[in-house]
Amino acid sequence: MVDIPFPRSSQPGAQPGEGLGRLLNRYCEVDGEVVQWKLVPGLVTFTDTLLQGPRGMIDVNGTLYDARAAAALTATAGGSITALAGALPGTLPVTWAKNNKAPTPDVVCVTELGAFSVSSTQVTPYPDTTLPQPNSVATLDGFFLFTTGDGRIFASGVNDDRA
Repeated sequence: MVDIPFPRSSQPGAQPGEGLGRLLNRYCEVDGEVVQWKLVPGLVTFTDTLLQGPRGMIDVNGTLYDARAAAALTATAGGSITALAGALPGTLPVTWAKNNKAPTPDVVCVTELGAFSVSSTQVTPYPDTTLPQPNSVATLDGFFLFTTGDGRIFASGVNDDRA
């Protein structure tokens, strides 16, 4: 039997002895001569979308809306993946927002190529054609807030998907 020299740190360090290896889901605790590696919560594989390039996600009433390269999909708590009809063009990170409409909120996504309304089945161009090219979307008290590159902010009606 030979002891395995487990590291006592998680990342390389600036000083000698600090960078002895990477620890995943655990940490090292030293009490005198006693060394213990304690477990902490970590991540596990939940489901596979079979698509590369995650761009951003939002939870809407227990359903995860997920933007991927040129596509959007939903994932349920049970791990079922559904590709949404229509395209979500682009490959850069996106911003998502949902309003307070009950029982089903409106969901909006902004990519580098425009704004899109997203439902549980499809992606469509954002319905307000007067909205200039936004660079992000957020919500505030049921309003969608769209920002533009020139510093302006546009608001939708309360619990409405039109700016």
